[in-house]
Amino acid sequence: MLSAIAFQQMPVSKEINVKAKGEAAWVRQMTVPFTKRLKDAGLKITEVLKGGKPWKVLVEEAEKWKADCVFMGARGLGMVDRFLLGSVSSAVASRARCSVEVVRLKNKMECKE
Repeated sequence: MLSAIAFQQMPVSKEINVKAKGEAAWVRQMTVPFTKRLKDAGLKITEVLKGGKPWKVLVEEAEKWKADCVFMGARGLGMVDRFLLGSVSSAVASRARCSVEVVRLKNKMECKE
């Protein structure tokens, strides 16, 4: 049976405290359009909300789930931002034991829901 982990990177200015009910509810609400889209496409969805460094959490979850592939969106950071902030997709791709697919939008405006 194939398994995959999808990650929608959302604009968050600080690390989310998943124990704070208000913040966790806000993050879950942000995922509704993406979850609906995947379900409408006939995919089975399991939502997991965890705090921590995104690349580390994704790699750990992929290992735990024995995922065949991790699908991620790319924010399209410039060279300076990528150097200063790092790239989550690059970090996951270099550390995950499974395949990692980085999905880039043709037009950044396409991701508005």
